[in-house]
Amino acid sequence: MFKRISGLLLTVVVPAISLFSFTTFSHLSAATNESTVLIDAVLYDGLEYLDPDEAVRLRNVSASSIDMGGWQLEDGQTAVIPGGVFLDPGKTIWLARNGSKFARQFGFLPDFEQTDSDLSIPDLSGSWPILANDGDEIALRDAADNLVDVLVYEGGDTGRTG
Repeated sequence: MFKRISGLLLTVVVPAISLFSFTTFSHLSAATNESTVLIDAVLYDGLEYLDPDEAVRLRNVSASSIDMGGWQLEDGQTAVIPGGVFLDPGKTIWLARNGSKFARQFGFLPDFEQTDSDLSIPDLSGSWPILANDGDEIALRDAADNLVDVLVYEGGDTGRTG
């Protein structure tokens, strides 16, 4: 049902909650083309009407702190992480379309949001990527616009690499 286009061996873990579409990945081996940050989870079909609670979790799988300023999450539209953001080894950050809606469903605030719904949540610049409920792919690019990771879900295009 889900496929990551990379050199990683992955195990799909789908939560028991079937009211929304959400996926996380467990990384079992090192990639041949080592990625530093991976798209670790995607909530693409949320519980809220018109999916304002969509979200993506990024995980630093390297041994170093990564400067995430200028990194981009894209799928037809691009959300950009602001400067001054560092992601430590093994840590994650949540990027949400609407932080207040995300928090209402999950009980915690995301690290960043696209819609300015809560002044305590830093905003992403650009536009939230279009996450199709019936399948799609989402890409992560670093500040130099290099493709770092691509996650394909449901009926997305498996020809895209990252």
